[in-house]
Amino acid sequence: MSDIAFRVLHELIDVIEIFSQGINKRYVFKYVNPLSILFIFIALTVIAAYSHSDIARAVILAICILQILVNSSRKILLNILKVYIFIIILAIFLGLPSIFLYTDRYNIALSIIKTVFVSISASTPIIVFTILVGLKEIGRLVTIFSKTIGRAIAMFSIALFRISQIQIEIMLMRFSRNLSSKRSYIWKAISSAIGDTLIHTNYISQMMALAIKSRTVSLNSFEKSILKPLDYLIIATSIASAIAVLVVT
Repeated sequence: MSDIAFRVLHELIDVIEIFSQGINKRYVFKYVNPLSILFIFIALTVIAAYSHSDIARAVILAICILQILVNSSRKILLNILKVYIFIIILAIFLGLPSIFLYTDRYNIALSIIKTVFVSISASTPIIVFTILVGLKEIGRLVTIFSKTIGRAIAMFSIALFRISQIQIEIMLMRFSRNLSSKRSYIWKAISSAIGDTLIHTNYISQMMALAIKSRTVSLNSFEKSILKPLDYLIIATSIASAIAVLVVT
């Protein structure tokens, strides 16, 4: 069981690394500001989540999958697959109340499949955008609206990877001191490791905050995004399209 825990943590670190760094290919957004592209993906998320048309969801899913296939490597695709496995499991869990709403097995299965499909199509646009630019870049974009939230996202992208490494180091120390393979001990070791990780998380956050504060010359340390007329057109079109699709469907 300890081997399974370590494998899960290692897989989690790989996923966190991909989402934190992103593909970082600037040519993906060569002619437009990433902020306008963010509005496009937010509009796609809103449409997929609240539209009554499964055709619209299928089109959004196809566009996002095509985008990630063009710009991603095999390693990134494998990490995205891990995220989708988690989403599918969570969606199935959310669809379980259908057992009490329907008596027919066909309707129960159809309802669960519908929940999984909506969850995947609604989460895919934001997943794709995060993979393309990374959490740190998203934090920089969010600073336009809220500097506090933007900096928190940027710090979170840095700290999350380090915290995952600390979790593995603590668990290795726990298991190296005791060779017992009893399941009760393994659960105790994992729970105590989580508690120690939370303590280290507080320490890391304080050190990061002090480090950023000591290196920040001014409050406007983040680079400001410059929006071109094309960016304003894309943002307006994205908002209008989302509203139109939701009204029509």
